[in-house]
Amino acid sequence: MIDGTYNVTVRTPLGARKGVVELKDDGGTLVAKVNVKGRSQTAVGTVDGTMFAFSGTMKTPVGLLDYHIGGWVDGDDITAVCATSKGKFSVNGKRV
Repeated sequence: MIDGTYNVTVRTPLGARKGVVELKDDGGTLVAKVNVKGRSQTAVGTVDGTMFAFSGTMKTPVGLLDYHIGGWVDGDDITAVCATSKGKFSVNGKRV
């Protein structure tokens, strides 16, 4: 089950960024709420068992950043990769 709230760390070239991700499986459609550095948004994606994927655009201090996140949940651990035009960043965290 992937439903839950996770405290995550995104590792970027500018250092680690803390955030919160909420995931909810709505019958195979993923609803994800992302909050990183005071910026938040809701995205819709896919879920298949413990695997998930979603995409969006986040407003940053240097402009808009398109991203695609794909990963999985193992127990209370979340692991993902965030792909952007600025590179790929690892995402790891724990269910709250």
